[in-house]
Amino acid sequence: MPGAPTRPAPTTEKSFRGGVDPVIRVRHVLERAERFRFFERNAGMELQLNWVAIAIATVVGMGVGVVWFAKPVFGRPWRRLASFGPNADAPAPIVYIAALLGTAVFVLTLAVATSVVSAAFGIPLLAAAFAAAGVLWLGVLVPRHAAIALFQDMPRPLFLIYIGHDATVLVLAAVIIGLLG
Repeated sequence: MPGAPTRPAPTTEKSFRGGVDPVIRVRHVLERAERFRFFERNAGMELQLNWVAIAIATVVGMGVGVVWFAKPVFGRPWRRLASFGPNADAPAPIVYIAALLGTAVFVLTLAVATSVVSAAFGIPLLAAAFAAAGVLWLGVLVPRHAAIALFQDMPRPLFLIYIGHDATVLVLAAVIIGLLG
């Protein structure tokens, strides 16, 4: 009959004091938990890290920094925008050691994330490396640089130089880690 109220279709769930039957609720919760069982299956997984690939990617990352911040590439605008004087002294050796250690941790983090993503989702290492690199760049590095840029009133070109450098290092490191395993 047109205009008559419709009744809901019968369901298999039984009403229990105005709610859902507790047995059905428990079954629903267990079914949802089954989706997350891969955590249990992979809880004892071992990280597969290729230390040679990590070392090569670290050296390549340092090489990218040398080229990226060289005067013919981005060195001149970087020095001007970062307020380095034209006659600024060369950095102390500890700065290069810190940069090397930072790059090594950076690449190691990518390698660990790649191993976890590959094992958890069952995807090839190269795809996992690019996925991990994208998440690290977009989810960690860009927001970190953006916050620093906003607090320091950093010029936009300087921000782009920094995030471009990080993206280049991540892409090259992802290729190395993804191919060499």
